[in-house]
Amino acid sequence: ILLGVKKIDFEGEISSSVLTTTESVEAPLPQVGLSFRGKVSPVELYLAAKGLAIDVGDISGHMVDIRAEVGVGRWYGLAVKGGYRYLGFAIESDDAELDLAYSGPYAALSYEF
Repeated sequence: ILLGVKKIDFEGEISSSVLTTTESVEAPLPQVGLSFRGKVSPVELYLAAKGLAIDVGDISGHMVDIRAEVGVGRWYGLAVKGGYRYLGFAIESDDAELDLAYSGPYAALSYEF
């Protein structure tokens, strides 16, 4: 079980020939989730799903973070990892609205000590 807080801090600007407007949103977002880590040397599997929903004052929002990762190695602390991740969140306040999502495969070389 995972418990934590993510801070979202966003500032955006929209410009046209007539008007330019800038809005910013900042909010702490508590999150709850589940994770699993299994290892059959030298392969390690990591699965995690985290999410939240919040409604405080004039700010409301939600976030979803899902990840599946496979890692190989740990040669002198080095490991090669790859996986798929979906990260999406939306925040709404009286002044601004933000709705973003990112998903896709990734690869990484990590050093762990």
